[in-house]
Amino acid sequence: MRGRGSAASDAPCYGRLVKLSACLIVRNEAETLPGCLAALRDHVAEMVVVDTGSSDETAELAERLGARVLRSTWRDDFSLARNAALAAATGDYCLMVDADEVVESDGWARLDAFLAPGTRRHGNVTIASDTPEGRQYSSIRRLCRNDGGFAYVGRIHEQLLGPPGHGGDTGLRVIHSGYTDAAMQRGDKTRRNLALLHLELAARPDDAYVRFQLGRTCARNKQPEVAVGHFEAALRTIAADAPSFCPLVVSLGYALKACGRAPAELLLVESCKPRLGDSPDLWFLEGLLAMQTGDAPRMLAAFETCVRLGETTRYDTVEGVGTYRAHFNLGAFHELAADVGRARAHYQAALAASHGFAPAAERLAKLGH
Repeated sequence: MRGRGSAASDAPCYGRLVKLSACLIVRNEAETLPGCLAALRDHVAEMVVVDTGSSDETAELAERLGARVLRSTWRDDFSLARNAALAAATGDYCLMVDADEVVESDGWARLDAFLAPGTRRHGNVTIASDTPEGRQYSSIRRLCRNDGGFAYVGRIHEQLLGPPGHGGDTGLRVIHSGYTDAAMQRGDKTRRNLALLHLELAARPDDAYVRFQLGRTCARNKQPEVAVGHFEAALRTIAADAPSFCPLVVSLGYALKACGRAPAELLLVESCKPRLGDSPDLWFLEGLLAMQTGDAPRMLAAFETCVRLGETTRYDTVEGVGTYRAHFNLGAFHELAADVGRARAHYQAALAASHGFAPAAERLAKLGH
């Protein structure tokens, strides 16, 4: 089945009669767009691209690569552009992808299994973002049935909302490069994001999610004190079952750490353990705090708990906090304590879990194999 402008084959997508539209909004994305579309075009019935005013060859490039391009203007609102893409799609389902993302190839079979029951209304995609702090994972709703019931809301960090129904994890994972230092500096994305977030805050002053995203942006912009203020305001109003509750708590903890406010960070961690005790990121934060304050028993207990919990798919997370990062910190402690055997074991575990974590390899080389 072929959508208008699609480069996909005439075979039904996923071996069944489901037509999938990939929907993108772009502006000056000529550098990353080819890789994004190449990962999509053999797996979707159509690629719908809304160009919001590119001054480079983005629109022409998208057309050459088989996408159907709608030219628009940028109106300081991501939801407007995304909803235009959804409205133009002709598929049974819409999959929203960003131009600085690449869908991993092994996820398409899992998406097929996810859609097989025929009752799915929406689905989440795992976003693996490369950041200066390491690879971070989040699960975001990116798939919806194309029946007019779903729409994006929010000027920035927009959310796909719709009627209740069967959802879940689609099995798709994308690699996102938009949070690297180089990507954020191109086009001054931080300034743009802050301006849009402040406009959104003016319209929704009590919205915890907007405050959370403002805090995250300020933290990335090396403004931890400002970030703490936004995070604390979000924490006062956020629902305990909100998907952003765990990342909010962890982000606040790191901002407090950056401000040198260890007592406040400690109180935060302790108060949230009853609800987030299965989050390796919270325990990793506690381990760093204990390391900073010289509390060795607490540090050991925290990092050992990280290893026991392992990596999580329930919360937003930083890769390695439940495996190789925790093992490395345990190895460093035991090395300093002259327990070479335990240090070596943890460094080896870090290497095994990470397929070559360079700091662990360096310490093993120092210790000798």
